[in-house]
Amino acid sequence: MLKAIGIFITITAGAGIGFVCSLDLTRRAEGLKQLLRLGTILKGEIEYRHATLPEAMAQAAAKLKDPYKRFAEDISGEMKEYPGILLTEIFEKSMKKHLEQSRLDKEDRQNLCELGGRLGYLDRQMQIQNLEWFCRETEQELRELQAAMPARKKVYQSLGIMGGLFLAVLIL
Repeated sequence: MLKAIGIFITITAGAGIGFVCSLDLTRRAEGLKQLLRLGTILKGEIEYRHATLPEAMAQAAAKLKDPYKRFAEDISGEMKEYPGILLTEIFEKSMKKHLEQSRLDKEDRQNLCELGGRLGYLDRQMQIQNLEWFCRETEQELRELQAAMPARKKVYQSLGIMGGLFLAVLIL
């Protein structure tokens, strides 16, 4: 009886791990969509409303979901409160504070940090060009992820179940 319960728990845990990995892909896609939305809103605010970067970031925060909303609010507040600090430092600090638990990968975070390094001190036209670059990069990454996602999700789920079954067989 105890052995059967152990086997059931092992198979269930393996399947659970596979489904969690599958869910991580979906969360990363949602995170990329939020970053793309952030870039698009910032570009629009700077280009058409002639907003300053802190104002544009505050406007973007109002239209984003958590934790990206808190990330943008934090950047806006830091820029207003400490105007002498480099924007790269503010971006990195806010990313560690708010996006540490997000499912963005290293490359996504690096692109976001690069955006922070490219904004703030440039004229409006250069900021717009850098935001366009960021949006193109993020959109390309999102397209690639969405194309590969169905197959990768199936693989994760199948490997989780098969790993659980394999361990169950070893228990027997």
